[in-house]
Amino acid sequence: MIETSYEIRPIEDRNREQVKKWFVSRWKTDFLVSKGIQHFFDDLEGLLAIYSGRIMGIATYRKIQDEIEIISLDSFQEKMGIGTSLLNEIIKKGTAEGYKRIWLVTTNDNTNALRFYQKRGWNLKALYLDSVLEARKLKPSIPDLGKDQIPIRHELELEHIL
Repeated sequence: MIETSYEIRPIEDRNREQVKKWFVSRWKTDFLVSKGIQHFFDDLEGLLAIYSGRIMGIATYRKIQDEIEIISLDSFQEKMGIGTSLLNEIIKKGTAEGYKRIWLVTTNDNTNALRFYQKRGWNLKALYLDSVLEARKLKPSIPDLGKDQIPIRHELELEHIL
């Protein structure tokens, strides 16, 4: 990992539009779907990793009772610890605010995410077979094939207990 000085700070009103534009360019919509729920970026809390005035990573999440669901975690440059720093900041916030669990949903093709979270001690909690077929009804832009031409069909839930 390359050691670089970057700052983790909350998404604020002044940069929310820039973040939304990035999401629309990346995800082709202003929302993501997990477990059959649409998550609009305007409604989510989030964190930014900033280096030399540039956004280098974004994490979004929502708080639900005594849990935090991570909706997205994106690092724009690998091997700098950006994703890990964003994740650790969410864990730190969740612990300080008394949350019991942090969880997220990813798709079966996202082998990078599965590797990333498991290396950091997260556990597989649930498999939702064929759930992406239902998600496509809410978000038709979800492709049929993902990374390495793996058919995108299932959602996997990972968790970190606080």
